[in-house]
Amino acid sequence: MAFKPSSEQPDFSRLQISLLNAQLQVKYPALYQTISELINKTNTARNILVRDVDEANAIIALMLVATYITENDETILLPSSRQILAGTGITLDYSVAGQLTVSTSSETTGYWTPLTDGDTTDADIIFANGECVAVFVPTP
Repeated sequence: MAFKPSSEQPDFSRLQISLLNAQLQVKYPALYQTISELINKTNTARNILVRDVDEANAIIALMLVATYITENDETILLPSSRQILAGTGITLDYSVAGQLTVSTSSETTGYWTPLTDGDTTDADIIFANGECVAVFVPTP
């Protein structure tokens, strides 16, 4: 859950009014200037913090809806993530940072055949960009 700052932020302008009423600018100008700058800088820091929290919340919201393929089940932190699992005869290599290598660990025997529309009486071959689409049919 993202952090929500209070809808009512502290108002430091009242401190400036109190400082003016104390008439320090006449009696102790250096002290007045120091306190005034502290009030102004605190107000600026508050505004920057609120902006930064809003930006962080926006980034977190985007990250929560993005989809990820993960090595482990990460759905607690990334609700839209999917764990990748190796099926029979497949190995997954995570040894290189940022990469996933998918390999087959066994020789698969079979043959290539043109892809058809599945009509058993009058089959049409499927073409893409003028080329016949072929599929591999494994044999036991």
